[in-house]
Amino acid sequence: MLIEKNGVYKFLDEAPLKRFHFKTVLLSSFAYGLTGMNVMLIAPLASPIAREWNLSINEIGYLLSIGYFGMFIGALFFGKLADVVGRKKILVVTLLLGAVFTMLCGLSQSLYTFYILRFIAGLGLGGALPLPGVYVSEYIPVKHRGLFLGLVETSWVYGAMLSLLIPYFALPIFGWRGTFLIALAPIPLVPLIILSLPESIRYLVEKSKLKEAQRVITEIVGSHVKINLAKESSEVKELEYFFKDLFSRKYAKRTFLLFVLWGSLIYTYHGIFLWLPTIYAKRFNLKM
Repeated sequence: MLIEKNGVYKFLDEAPLKRFHFKTVLLSSFAYGLTGMNVMLIAPLASPIAREWNLSINEIGYLLSIGYFGMFIGALFFGKLADVVGRKKILVVTLLLGAVFTMLCGLSQSLYTFYILRFIAGLGLGGALPLPGVYVSEYIPVKHRGLFLGLVETSWVYGAMLSLLIPYFALPIFGWRGTFLIALAPIPLVPLIILSLPESIRYLVEKSKLKEAQRVITEIVGSHVKINLAKESSEVKELEYFFKDLFSRKYAKRTFLLFVLWGSLIYTYHGIFLWLPTIYAKRFNLKM
């Protein structure tokens, strides 16, 4: 089967569902869900940490927020880096970074050491979160993309539930330091991603890594595929966009609206869920 280079995306958009697609969604869901677990893990552990270190309300706020500052920087930095070195490599690096440094928070001997470790963990967590959605949007056929992307997004809920459920049983036995060990849960995903998850197809095509792109597409359709470079159709030309285009006259309103919507969502959702365990512990004298 011969397809043109600029017809690769259309070909994948119209491909029938195969085992490859379900495997990609499953790995993406686990990566997204377990990353979400590590983001939210600080919520049930903030109260016992505050008791041991006798923290003020302001210090608890910094404890909860420092990881999000790291996530903001990590999403920008690793997002750009993924375009340069590949999404797959960055997913592996960010999963390891988020998991290992979240676990290391349990070894902190001071509040400021905790801040540093949580910030570094945030870099990895922020860098990892966008990538599962990228895989689904690139590889899942258009007809099923919304459903599959929704399935990946719902895995955040399972991760958030685990971040509360596991500490409920682990805290009385291992304390908050030992409970941070569950942050290593994403690490078994790393060899599975390396062996089973392909590189982003857009990255492969844009970097002209066509042999690897052919191998990936062949795996998807189950028959040999060759990408033709001899003549590229001039009818379909991939447009280039830059970060500054988000603030151009054409897109500025949409960019502003999305910033406001996502900011409001994150402020309400994370603000409430991060603080609820501490509020319940103080208001109802619950031991966590």
